[in-house]
Amino acid sequence: MTILWRKTAFPNIYSKHALGRYFCILGKTRFTIPIPHPYYDSQLRQFGYAEFADQAAKLMPQGRLLEAMALVPEEVIDTMTIIGNLDECTARIREYEGITDELILAFTAQR
Repeated sequence: MTILWRKTAFPNIYSKHALGRYFCILGKTRFTIPIPHPYYDSQLRQFGYAEFADQAAKLMPQGRLLEAMALVPEEVIDTMTIIGNLDECTARIREYEGITDELILAFTAQR
């Protein structure tokens, strides 16, 4: 029997690292509009970020995007996203070799 383990990551290829982080934070909070997206809410909770998931689920329907974005733990961005220039992103993707059977890259909006 084979167990397939999929990992979703959110890549942002930017020469300016801070801008890539901003878009990933924005993307993470938008998964709670108008209600939490079942998959991403589950992922946050499985990785130990239930408190953030609860807070974002409360703030986002109220239109409090900036407040929700401010609550995104740095660890969420570090563990659930791939950010950097092309070489950095390539290296980060290689970190998953031998760990996951499939890496799902879900690109976030850049605007």
